[in-house]
Amino acid sequence: MRTYVATDAIFGVGHIWRRIRAANLPIALSDRLTLDTRRLIDRAGRWLLNYRPQPLAVGAEINRFAAMVKALTPRMSEWLRGDDKAIVEKTAAEFASQGVPEDLAYRVSTGLYRYSLLDIIDIADIADIDAAEVADTYFALMDRLGTDGLLTAVSQLPRHDRWHSLARLAIRDDIYGALRSLCFDVLAVGEPGESSEQKIAEWEHLSASRVARARRTLDDIRASGQKDLATLSVAARQIRRMTRTSGRGISG
Repeated sequence: MRTYVATDAIFGVGHIWRRIRAANLPIALSDRLTLDTRRLIDRAGRWLLNYRPQPLAVGAEINRFAAMVKALTPRMSEWLRGDDKAIVEKTAAEFASQGVPEDLAYRVSTGLYRYSLLDIIDIADIADIDAAEVADTYFALMDRLGTDGLLTAVSQLPRHDRWHSLARLAIRDDIYGALRSLCFDVLAVGEPGESSEQKIAEWEHLSASRVARARRTLDDIRASGQKDLATLSVAARQIRRMTRTSGRGISG
């Protein structure tokens, strides 16, 4: 309950749902928009449980994240790249073509990318770096590593029973956790004024052997076309092996 109240306030989910209802959309479309937003609440709630002190101080977490999420959200289109940007634009256009107001269509389409703002804001606070710089680096890394494709494959895994569901959650948490740690690593080696791509290139150079080994395995997995539980578990582990930091810092 605490995490629901916090995530609702941080991401303005209640406002989004009210707009969906007010738009008088076909039931199937309204359900799709609502479900996509529900996924944001589920992932954000898990993040608050994993990375913030417990029991959750709801008011403090809202004060810490809500204003920053609101400020950063309009800039998502600046930071998303490659397939991530294309996926959001395609989904938003699909929603808009069915009568969803354009701003609402884009807001829902960026939902699972907005979820990453929690990590971005937390990293910025811990590393004492501007949140916009962290966001650009984070999404550049996501594009460079192709993590969204892996996360999509995880979401498409069968849900035969509770254990399969728990395995899916564990793989997803591993991928997001590794991305968080890698963002710390890249920011640590980058210089002020460098682009995110320059920071990533420098990090790859300094971590060449570790990155090369992991990338070879990831390339083999993608080439195989297999996206089952075993291969995705290996993929998540390979991304984690690129990291130097734990990425679990708790601040404030």
